[in-house]
Amino acid sequence: MQPVPKLEIVEPEKINVPALLFARERIEFVLDERDEHEIQLQHSPATAPTGPAFFELGLFAMFCMIHRTIVGDRRMKLKHRIACYDVGEGPFSRATVPMNDSERQFVLLTLAGRDAASFLQGYVTADIDAIAPAHALPTAFTDIKGRVTASGWLWGTADHVRILLHASVAQSQKADLAKYLMFSKAEWLDDGIARFVRADDPDAAVSLPPTEFAIAVDHTDRAAGDDTFYRGCVEAGMIVVTEAIAGRFLPQSLGLTAVDAVSFNKGCYLGQEIVARAEHRGRIKVGLARFTTPATPLATGAALFVDEKNVGTVLASTQNLTLAATRHDGPQQTADGLVLEIER
Repeated sequence: MQPVPKLEIVEPEKINVPALLFARERIEFVLDERDEHEIQLQHSPATAPTGPAFFELGLFAMFCMIHRTIVGDRRMKLKHRIACYDVGEGPFSRATVPMNDSERQFVLLTLAGRDAASFLQGYVTADIDAIAPAHALPTAFTDIKGRVTASGWLWGTADHVRILLHASVAQSQKADLAKYLMFSKAEWLDDGIARFVRADDPDAAVSLPPTEFAIAVDHTDRAAGDDTFYRGCVEAGMIVVTEAIAGRFLPQSLGLTAVDAVSFNKGCYLGQEIVARAEHRGRIKVGLARFTTPATPLATGAALFVDEKNVGTVLASTQNLTLAATRHDGPQQTADGLVLEIER
């Protein structure tokens, strides 16, 4: 059997997959620790290779962004969605698969116990003293340098707090907090999957400002998909941080201060000093901008350029609208030359 070539990672938000890879080999796709999918790649006897193995013509295969490749047992551990693409017309064609975070699920975390809210007060940008059962607070988690590692919403009571985050950062955020949680009387309960409806729907249970959506009651039969909710977040200017941009930007650069996700009147939290200094003493060089884009969403984390200089990063993108953190206030280009115009 021919050795399996290694995969070539060409950009953080893409994977370049030569079509000759993994023919006749079982590939195990692990979306996360709880969900496993397997696919058997095959080729017809008529196209059996004599040199390096390659795919049957017209074979449809699943590719994703790779977290880690262990060539020895042909396992690929993945963090993002599985999509289906045609690998092309010839044995050595390539498939470049953009990552689209919007198709990933959002995750509901629950922290319960006497110290649940008081513990989180030291790690979120929102003032958790204003927490309520039916009205969520936009918020963010920051690291010691004030960079946002996750963003979303929280609601509930002093001893039972629900947190809505993007699935790609939810588990890492829980792990970071677990290091400190052992000293508090609170614990994580089982994760849940959120159901979304319009805020004016009779089944709406918890509003999610600044969007026009809400968390629905569990028994609803009118829930919107995660992708619909994601588009609502982008339209409302609410950046839900995904793994591709986690730990890279201050809250101000993501526009989180504009959607009341940051309180400058609460007490200390991790990274608070840097966030406050940037707001009151510094000049924010990178800000949130809205661009009109073609029908195909851009990859989260993709770079934007002006005169071949990297000036921005795509934060979220849907059909016709892209939000980016940028230091330039005019039109910008993607790496493949697509021109983005500032939304007027």
